[in-house]
Amino acid sequence: MQWIARNIVSWGEWGECYTTGDSAHRRSRTRSGYILEFGYYTNDGPLYQHYTGPLVEADDESCPDPCNFSPCKNGGHCSTDGTGFKCTCTSEWTGPICIELNRCNSSPCMNNGTCFDKGSEKDIKCICHPGWIGPKCQRRDACMSNPCKNNGTCDNLRSGEFKCSCSPKWSGPTCSIFEKVGCSSEPCKNSGQCTDTEQGYICSCGSEWTGKTCETKIQTNQCSTNPCKNSGQCTDTDQGYICSCGSEWTGKTCETKIQTNQCSTNPCENGGTCIISKSKEKCKCKPGWSGRKCGAKVGNCSPNPCKNKGVCTTVGNKFSCKCRSHFTGSTCAIRTDHCIPNPCKNRGVCSDNRKGGTLCTCMSGWSGNTCEICMPNACKNGGTCKMAVSGSGVDCDCTSDWEGTTCDIRRKQDTPNIVLVISGALGYNDVGFRNPKFVTPVIDALAKEGIRLDNYYVDSFSTAFRASLITGTYFPNTGAMASIPNAVDNCIPHDELNLAERLQRVGYSTSFIGKWHMGYSRTSCLPRNRGFDYFYGSYGPWKNQINHTFTACTRRGNETTSGMPCCLNRSDKFRKCVKNCWDKKNNVQGFDLIENETPAVNDQGIFGTDLITEKAIYRIGIHNPKKRLFLTVAYQTHFPAPTENYRNKITNITDGKLGPLNSPRKDVAAMVNAVDTGLGRIIDKLKQAGLWGNTVLLFTSGQGGHRRKNNNWPLRGTTHTYFEGGIRGLGILAGPVTIGTNATDAPVYNEQLYHMTDWYKTFLKLAGADIGTSGADSYDIWNSVRFGTESPRTEILHALNIEMPRLGSPLYSNTFDSSVQATIRMGDYKLFTGRISGTGGFSGWVAPAEYPELVTIEPDLKDTSNVHLYNIKDDPMEKIDLSAVMPDKVREMLNRLQELQPMTKREPYTCPDPAGAPVLVSTEEDMYSWLSWVDDLIVS
Repeated sequence: MQWIARNIVSWGEWGECYTTGDSAHRRSRTRSGYILEFGYYTNDGPLYQHYTGPLVEADDESCPDPCNFSPCKNGGHCSTDGTGFKCTCTSEWTGPICIELNRCNSSPCMNNGTCFDKGSEKDIKCICHPGWIGPKCQRRDACMSNPCKNNGTCDNLRSGEFKCSCSPKWSGPTCSIFEKVGCSSEPCKNSGQCTDTEQGYICSCGSEWTGKTCETKIQTNQCSTNPCKNSGQCTDTDQGYICSCGSEWTGKTCETKIQTNQCSTNPCENGGTCIISKSKEKCKCKPGWSGRKCGAKVGNCSPNPCKNKGVCTTVGNKFSCKCRSHFTGSTCAIRTDHCIPNPCKNRGVCSDNRKGGTLCTCMSGWSGNTCEICMPNACKNGGTCKMAVSGSGVDCDCTSDWEGTTCDIRRKQDTPNIVLVISGALGYNDVGFRNPKFVTPVIDALAKEGIRLDNYYVDSFSTAFRASLITGTYFPNTGAMASIPNAVDNCIPHDELNLAERLQRVGYSTSFIGKWHMGYSRTSCLPRNRGFDYFYGSYGPWKNQINHTFTACTRRGNETTSGMPCCLNRSDKFRKCVKNCWDKKNNVQGFDLIENETPAVNDQGIFGTDLITEKAIYRIGIHNPKKRLFLTVAYQTHFPAPTENYRNKITNITDGKLGPLNSPRKDVAAMVNAVDTGLGRIIDKLKQAGLWGNTVLLFTSGQGGHRRKNNNWPLRGTTHTYFEGGIRGLGILAGPVTIGTNATDAPVYNEQLYHMTDWYKTFLKLAGADIGTSGADSYDIWNSVRFGTESPRTEILHALNIEMPRLGSPLYSNTFDSSVQATIRMGDYKLFTGRISGTGGFSGWVAPAEYPELVTIEPDLKDTSNVHLYNIKDDPMEKIDLSAVMPDKVREMLNRLQELQPMTKREPYTCPDPAGAPVLVSTEEDMYSWLSWVDDLIVS
């Protein structure tokens, strides 16, 4: 007998018994027995055999009990029904005899997905619960709610969003817009009047035009205006009019007189012959005669044959010329003074030399035979010297690519205008193309027509973002505070030229409008001393949108530590000290809206977002087109207080505080709409001013969204954390320089790895500016973004702060201390060490309050580990900590942090300075304003 345990479809089917002879044992043909063989089959035949039992004697042909041979391995339990056997395996093993590891034991399927193990890692299959998709059920099924209307087809995008492919005649994010061709497209030509109808539109044409769009001119009698001149007769035809001209005229309108033979009357005297030369008559005189009509006898002084005002005298039949100085010859036609006109350039003095030529004596600064060489030549890039208009010094004639006093500035066609628009703490889920309840048509259009960066990172703190962007340096390497409070003596470093300073040096006109937040305590920290020609905005972290005031503490201590400074070396104590100082009786309110160091008190009461937009439009309007423009517009959206005109545009979000966090989501949506409207007006003004065609525009978020107000769903975390919700930015690069003039309807998604520091070298390279040794952490990503090539960036140091309170003990010795707070990205992996929540942030998954069916997921508060590892490419929501199963990767990334740590600078925790309290600027209104209080610039 032979036993085979088969498995064709799934593990653990019963074995089958087959009768055979005893040919396997030739010792005795009279004996019969049983051979027990274990193995299993697939559709392709036997996969392998594990055990063949010995010959077993038997008195009958019945099958033996296979469990007697212990076929089930690794603790599996064997059972039989008399015709076969079955192994029941422990949770860690699977297969017909329990020798295969159960790959589903590690619960690889997320969100309650069911794991199905086929025997190899690639054959693991997750059966997802409704609402989840992906190989491991890691992504929410955005199409589950059937968002695409009117027979539109829904596709899930990797970002967690959906995309609708609309049926004909429908468009919009959810295919809800009927594409009726109406009067909005201005179809009527030649001043026709358009009327919308249910079927489309009707054009009412003027008296001279006809056709559906008034495109065809009605033919009239073209001879009615009598276009034929000089008595020509007009005839009207289908092709136009024809003029029949008289005998003396020709041309389409009989405007040209026909030339006759001017020699017919023979104007030549004394037997001269008339000839036609170049349409004019000319006389060929007989010998002894000259003149235009041969009227002068040769030898006569009339007309005067002497040139250059020579005096003619007659001697018999001959004449003689007396020449003026500098002329000689029989008719005074030969010049003897070669210095007239002066061949010497650049005011050189000419004199005749003895060889019949000239000699130039050059003025100081010039040399050469004709004083044409400038020495030394100050003109760069192929420029040539010329005498200055003032008569002293030199000017430069530049080549077509350069301009400026010494030809050191590239011309417009080679250097673009750069417009940078920042939207404060903008949540990942706070734009229309990700959240259809938000109204952002301009941002949505830029995301469709421009290049959207889907793997682009900013910072979790306001000053940190700005410092990194303007210096091209990781924030931990700058030595600035992550978020500079008011009345604190601190600003971004001066050790290298920043982006604006370098652009200013190559001739760019530079303006900063909006939230500065890079320090203002010293005059050297102010925007106009940091590379910007013009500034309008707020110095501090935020302000009231209408009265433009900000309240802050200016005391060094608090009630329990009166007189003691807050500037301690530990951030937890510093922040506790500042918090204790921030009670109402210690706070001071000040006005924070500044124009070029002067409080803009007349703008109090006007909505701040609109003021920023208006100032940006004004600067574009007065811009000198001969110079390049660098315009930074920094909007503030994270403290929503919109005006009603923007709130009225938000129709799909309920008024009031929503959800368990009392989120003012309608106000947030209205603030973002105000930014979107301003962005559209800025682009329109660039087009109107003729600057758009040579402009690179970057729209970027500054931080992730706040927990209560903004939203980062489905990403984990908020601002003030380094989870994806706190640092994954919205970045869109747009403008004709970026995408060309023929934009397609298909959006361009770029998933290469980029960081905010990269704009430093990218913009400076575009501007042809010198970079020097600055921007150490920046990469030029223009070609990668523009043409889709691989990014030069492979890692990002998000954070490394030895001042933060430590957590636990180091995981390893001889490498980076894992109790220190740090976050680093290397390839697809992101490693957290120390505290993962940052300061004041939320490390869970916050559901958007306008979607009550979604639920906020709290983080695991029992997790006290100081090492967390995530694969951001496969797990962008950061749910699966891989640190325990990938210790080698953890060690590799800790080693890299150890290499980077010496380049970082300690973040200072400077205490408020009482001298930084607001200054009285208006006695009439009793208004105080936040202004710099340390003058560290010496004007000579």
